[in-house]
Amino acid sequence: MENQGELKKYVALAGFVSIPLPLTGVWSGSLIGGLSNLKIHYCFLSIAVGAFISAGAITLLCSLFNNSISAIFMISLILIIIFMLIDLISHYIKPQKNMR
Repeated sequence: MENQGELKKYVALAGFVSIPLPLTGVWSGSLIGGLSNLKIHYCFLSIAVGAFISAGAITLLCSLFNNSISAIFMISLILIIIFMLIDLISHYIKPQKNMR
């Protein structure tokens, strides 16, 4: 069960790095990985996966919308809003443990 918590941290780090916005890239992910108590090898792997996802997303957006930075920006914002809504909904759908 403890390994799932560690795995979630690495997946969250990869997700943070994969967001194609300023201050959410490899440098910020490296800072987070360095300041946390995560293993360096797994941090490197999750940061690399996040960077490849981000590079692929930007490459796909730039190839679909030639020289239209406003369209790329709007689609990126819409995707971020969708992911935030999914996270918010999943938070409220989870059954809450009774606190005593």
